[in-house]
Amino acid sequence: MKAFKPPRIHAVETGSGVQVLCDFPGTTVRTNNIPPSESVDGEFVKRILVKKNYRSANSVQVTLELVAGKNYDVQQMFFKKDNLYAIILQDLENISLDR
Repeated sequence: MKAFKPPRIHAVETGSGVQVLCDFPGTTVRTNNIPPSESVDGEFVKRILVKKNYRSANSVQVTLELVAGKNYDVQQMFFKKDNLYAIILQDLENISLDR
């Protein structure tokens, strides 16, 4: 079994909003069916970009371009057994503190 390498994520504020960059070490894209850019026009995510991370060999960077004007909470979930990684985005303005 391969060593578990969780992605490294960080957020960058741009003139048009926030981007969440996810660097997946030891990963390659082996299919031409994954477009380098996909507009999704969702409630939180405008566009998803996938590219080889040229700063690190065998690394893929997935960028989520987020909808501007929201105050985001970003959570990560790892399912090591299933080799699955998920990001949960929430608008802090709509989160109830009375849980």
